[in-house]
Amino acid sequence: MEIIDISKINKIRKNKGITIKQLVELSGISYTTLSKICAGYVAKPNTKTLNAIAKALDVPVSIFDKYATCPPGILSACTW
Repeated sequence: MEIIDISKINKIRKNKGITIKQLVELSGISYTTLSKICAGYVAKPNTKTLNAIAKALDVPVSIFDKYATCPPGILSACTW
């Protein structure tokens, strides 16, 4: 994935009603790292981290691609 859209992590997380603390527990990523990613301080998380976030959110990692569209069934309302 060349260009990722970090804001999609927050959009998906909020749409599913998952807090950052819950995402930490689900993904195994540290609170510090995840909060920096969600705040936009980390522009390109490594592949392992993105895979863990995607798995925790139950979405394909490709959804974080800047140009990805929302596949049917992932979100009830995609707004990107």
